[in-house]
Amino acid sequence: MKKGFNQIYQFKITLEGVRPSIWRRIQVPETYSFRDLHIAIQDVMGWGDYHLYEFHVDDVSIDYPICITGKRACPPDDCGGVRGYENFLEIIEDPNHSEHEEMLEWIGGEFDPEYFDVKEIHFRGLMTRNKRSKQVIA
Repeated sequence: MKKGFNQIYQFKITLEGVRPSIWRRIQVPETYSFRDLHIAIQDVMGWGDYHLYEFHVDDVSIDYPICITGKRACPPDDCGGVRGYENFLEIIEDPNHSEHEEMLEWIGGEFDPEYFDVKEIHFRGLMTRNKRSKQVIA
């Protein structure tokens, strides 16, 4: 039997206001609609689908997208792909190279290929990116 999906989503369904808690944890394929999810909830709770339903998403403290972790600095824009990046690293690591000073100036003074700090990642968002693209095109 072909599965027809790549990911599953896991939900914890808890009845509000009931103590001790009544809850179920279910997993559904990514292809499920809200109606499919509603039916799955009805089934896992043993209900007959007689009442209206409504979905609420709690306010999350986190704005997405987020970067959780990473390793090493990314190659700078326009460095020439993988080979250009390797060449760039060779040049900045060799103070006697004829292009050493020029490359350091181009990169802004210093570059540590081992450095990465997840706290320095900032997503600009689609609207900011679209405004910038329009300015460049205009």
